[in-house]
Amino acid sequence: MKLSGALRTLLEFKKHALDVFLALGNHADPDVALSITDLVEEEREILAGIKTCIDRHGTGTPEANKETLDGLLSMEYFRGHASQTGLTDRNAALDLAIQFEKDALLLFTEIWTLCPGEECQSALQELITMEKKHLLRLLDLRKQTGVNQQNL
Repeated sequence: MKLSGALRTLLEFKKHALDVFLALGNHADPDVALSITDLVEEEREILAGIKTCIDRHGTGTPEANKETLDGLLSMEYFRGHASQTGLTDRNAALDLAIQFEKDALLLFTEIWTLCPGEECQSALQELITMEKKHLLRLLDLRKQTGVNQQNL
């Protein structure tokens, strides 16, 4: 898979993640919903960044590690996650969002290795940094949930 294909695949992954976050925001408790709403806006920024990368760097680059990308992006994977978007339990909703962010980091990192030159890698590094921040915020929310449950 060339960088252009990998970036388009990443775009589809993040579109699906956005759909999952939107669904979770509708079902999670108010604190989580508010945090997920913030993440939704940042996911939209990430989608715009990926589109910019596609426009600038989408052709004539090395092949991706097909096994890694195929494993992360199989339709079974998406179907499994999509079936969970009706979760109403706070912890389960956060766990699903955390899993998506971890998977996105793996995928971004794999695609980063395909980028030709500093400009492309720098653009993707910014997106990777945003994904890390999302993951840390979700982990913090999850940690707070555990602390709150212990105090009950």
